[in-house]
Formats: sequence, C-alpha cells, structure tokens
Amino acid sequence: MRVARRVADFSTECQECRDFRNKMTDLSEKLTHSPQVTRREYRSYLTTFKKVIKHLRRKHGLVEDKQYIKRFVSIGVAFGLSLIVFGYLLTNIGITLLVFSVTLPALFVRVIFGYAVGYLLDRRAKKQGRVI
Repeated sequence: MRVARRVADFSTECQECRDFRNKMTDLSEKLTHSPQVTRREYRSYLTTFKKVIKHLRRKHGLVEDKQYIKRFVSIGVAFGLSLIVFGYLLTNIGITLLVFSVTLPALFVRVIFGYAVGYLLDRRAKKQGRVI
C-alpha cells in the first residue's frame, strides 16, 4: 500500500508517523488474521487511514494522486456554469445569439484549461515525489 510506504519513509524523522506506522501494522494484522472482521475493527482501520492521509497532507506537504486535476476542472466547470447563467440573464434582455456563441464554448475552454493546469501541477508533484 502506498500510504504505508509513505508513512514508513517519514517515520525516521516524525514521531506521529512512527505511531501511525505501528498502529497501521497492528490493525492490518488484526484484519488479515481474523476470520471475521467486525464493523468496529473495520471502522477503526478506516478512521486511522483517513488520519494518516490528513497528517501526510498537512505536515509533510504531500498531495493525493490527480488532486490538482480534480480541483482545477471543478473550478473551470463552476466558472463556466456561472458564465452560462450570466448568458441566460442576457437572454432575457434579448441577446440570444451572443449567449450561445459565447457561453457554451467558454464552458468547454474553461474545463480544458482547468484540466491542462491540473495535469501540469500533478506531473510536477509526481516528479518532486510529493504524491501519496
């Protein structure tokens, strides 16, 4: 698992990562050797997993895989949809041709631009070794 490997990388210099590594090892042994996993044990494992990811992101500056693509595409969609809403407001005024010629292509351009920027930032983070 990539998260356990990243925690192991930082465990030499971070006490919290050492604690998380020990806790994750104990929980994974319980889950693999137990014939039946209780809901409580599974919930504990998921909670620990989320805490580890949160710690790696905040304290060590790591990012999740494709995080920037998701963020910038959603920003592009939100901005593009706001332009479409603005265009529909212009429709009430009577500028229908302008609405369809400007707002719909603008949505596609914003999404493609957001994807390109997100892809470049994700690639840079991967080269720097900052991906969980």
